[in-house]
Amino acid sequence: MMSAMDPPLQERVYLGLKADYLAGQFVPGKRIDIQDLANRHHSSKTPVREAAFILVGEGLFTHHSDGGFLVPILEPNELIELLAWHLQLLMTTLSNLKETTLRRALQQYSTLSEQPSSVSTAVRATEIFSSLAEATGNRQASFEVRRLNERLHYPGLFIRGCLKGWQE
Repeated sequence: MMSAMDPPLQERVYLGLKADYLAGQFVPGKRIDIQDLANRHHSSKTPVREAAFILVGEGLFTHHSDGGFLVPILEPNELIELLAWHLQLLMTTLSNLKETTLRRALQQYSTLSEQPSSVSTAVRATEIFSSLAEATGNRQASFEVRRLNERLHYPGLFIRGCLKGWQE
């Protein structure tokens, strides 16, 4: 049962798709089935498409030639440029923080859970980097750091998976 406080359907579907994305539910390069998403999010296809187009605008999905959507596979040069931009943004963020503020922002992340998964590690990294950006008090920095972390989410999962296999 929905209440007056529940978000509108499109926003609910958008938040659900974003949660699916961050949970690693999609296979990069593989077409996303809109009807499956509509069923999962108790919606028609239209709100799912509208939410997917928002995710296209955020760089998390791309539009497929047949009218569907997919999580993009970044070309090596694109990934290198995003990682370089991420590093530059974080270095700028860190350079603007006092040590006490930095310690406070990181304190809540001082303990790690045992055997973290690739997804939980990626989510934690996003939380840490976002916390640092938020500590600057600059909302735009917070927004950009979070958005960039989300764009790097799937490549990060792939890299962590490769490193885990390499270590075994």
